[in-house]
Amino acid sequence: MKFSLHLTEIEAGTRLELEYANHFEANYCIAGNGEVVEVSSGKIHQLDPGTMYTLDQHDRHILRAKSPITLLCVFWPALTGNESHDASGGYPSVEGDE
Repeated sequence: MKFSLHLTEIEAGTRLELEYANHFEANYCIAGNGEVVEVSSGKIHQLDPGTMYTLDQHDRHILRAKSPITLLCVFWPALTGNESHDASGGYPSVEGDE
């Protein structure tokens, strides 16, 4: 498969600044609440159960967890599970990504 599916749990009070320059991401909130901030515009999107958000322009964003959050996340190209966020808040490209 060229995509990967992940169940991600984020602790209350967590603030993550992220930018996936080498991947596209879609997220579906299963539980909890928080917000996603578009860094370029400052626009804030509420995140509650049943909310989905996508990052289709490699958008730099801030994820803030007001309570514990559970997300179902899809990444393309697929992640292997061994990645670590780099200094930009993203994952490095994987050889052969197309």
